[in-house]
Amino acid sequence: MTDGTKSIRVRRARKADAREVAVLANELGRWIMKQDGTTTADDIRRHAFGPQRWCDIIVATDGKHITGYALYRTFFEGFTGNRRFFLSDLGVASESRRDGTGHKLMAAIARRAVELECDIVTWECSHDNFVALGFYEKLNAVRLDNVVHLHLAGEELDALATEA
Repeated sequence: MTDGTKSIRVRRARKADAREVAVLANELGRWIMKQDGTTTADDIRRHAFGPQRWCDIIVATDGKHITGYALYRTFFEGFTGNRRFFLSDLGVASESRRDGTGHKLMAAIARRAVELECDIVTWECSHDNFVALGFYEKLNAVRLDNVVHLHLAGEELDALATEA
């Protein structure tokens, strides 16, 4: 490009991208949770490209390296009848933040959701991640303060499962 900015291209992830995506996923974990992530390239290959796919991934690239990724899945919500698109991760390499990579990934997510005829794209953001909240606000994303996110994990999940 002639204006001094780097060219960013977004494409579907390939199995060969797993190592770079795992590095970015762990960087995202450090950014959000202030702790090292544990995602490996094998995890990415198994869950995004294996026989039982848990997610899809798109990546942003500068032509040499992956500079960002978005990990997502779709689902049908029975009580609303909506086809939903859930963005699980939006990770951008620290050196690529504020260069348009995140915006390009979000635009590609929006395009994919429209292609799939989804009614809505949803995602979560830590309440104290002010950088991300500011970014999403510029996209005109609506904050849902009436939703409480809950989870079961570890011993609590195992204990409930034994009741089935």
